[in-house]
Amino acid sequence: MKKRGMNKKGISPTVATILLVGFVVLIILIILFWSRDVYQERAEKAGAVAQTLTDCEFVNIEVSATPSNIEVRNTGSVDLDGLSVKEDFGANIRLSDIIINIPSGESVPLVRSDVICGEGTEPTSPLSLCGNSESARIWPGKTPEGNYRNAPLVKCTNKFVDIKL
Repeated sequence: MKKRGMNKKGISPTVATILLVGFVVLIILIILFWSRDVYQERAEKAGAVAQTLTDCEFVNIEVSATPSNIEVRNTGSVDLDGLSVKEDFGANIRLSDIIINIPSGESVPLVRSDVICGEGTEPTSPLSLCGNSESARIWPGKTPEGNYRNAPLVKCTNKFVDIKL
């Protein structure tokens, strides 16, 4: 007695093995091309950050402070892309990046606000410091050259200025 549909033949084991090997090779190639692009982008970004750190040789700032106003002057030979500020008030600190272009020879004022910083309170203006800050450390910053999404402000770590408020 013959059953219907049972007389169909499948593909040979050799053809099945060749198809599986080809499929695995295709997946490996896709992964290799994808990872190459990811690592190439990371390497380019790391190179841009390294170049930015090299530019820090030409960066210099001077800071003058009064009780209510702080003026940061770019005395280096390159434009700055911002400042990183660490404020100390008692047992707390506040870290902030101020993204602002400061051309060589120009200055930018930072103002002590009336806001007493603590949990959840901060000055509303990006150019303001907390009213209860006792001291601050200010670093000049540069951003990497090129088209990098969300590129961080790179601090010129050896060019900081400490001030007492």
